[in-house]
Amino acid sequence: MDLLYQQEATRMWERREAEWEKERQARESLMKEVLRERARQIENHLEVNKTLQQEAALRHRELSREVEKAKEEERARAVERERKRERQYHQLKEQEAEKEGCRQRQRVLEEQEEAAEEAREEEEARRLAYERKKSQVYQPKVFQRKAYVP
Repeated sequence: MDLLYQQEATRMWERREAEWEKERQARESLMKEVLRERARQIENHLEVNKTLQQEAALRHRELSREVEKAKEEERARAVERERKRERQYHQLKEQEAEKEGCRQRQRVLEEQEEAAEEAREEEEARRLAYERKKSQVYQPKVFQRKAYVP
């Protein structure tokens, strides 16, 4: 009977060891599958990241070009504003010079008119003086006679 128990215990032990071996192999197989899946996920994640990085680099280059273009446009606008400001400045200077020329011509005209007026007044004064003198020279003296009262 001991032998029977011994044999039974050995069979049971062998079955358990076989079962444990199956479990161990199942665990190893499952672990390999989990590791393969995780490796696949990591690889997929790396590809997604690489794609995102490439897209980000492309977008960065596009933005850099846009920024450079905007800067260039702003520089061109600044140059144009400066040119416009200079044109306006020169136009104002020309207008001021023209105004000053007009003022000077006006002053010259006024001075000429004043001189002509003074000349007319002097001529009129000389004429009046001449007329007075003339009238004094040719004016006969009138004597009044007194009536003789004897």
